[in-house]
Amino acid sequence: MNEMNFQKRILFVILFFAFVSGAKAQNNPLSCMEDLPRECVTVITDRDYYLVGDKLWFKGFVIHEDKLSSQWSKVLY
Repeated sequence: MNEMNFQKRILFVILFFAFVSGAKAQNNPLSCMEDLPRECVTVITDRDYYLVGDKLWFKGFVIHEDKLSSQWSKVLY
């Protein structure tokens, strides 16, 4: 019985240090995004005003920071 308690304690200590060592915080969450290319989303509609029941026609673009079409993002949500 005493050996079983000792094994449980050793297992607890090992698991505790395994979780604590992996639980360090990031320095700055935005720092990882600074190296990513900046993109802008542009949505163009066919009219300025709509009434209830009107069809909405639109076209969306993902534009890179240099005002060219982005080759990085292919899907617009």
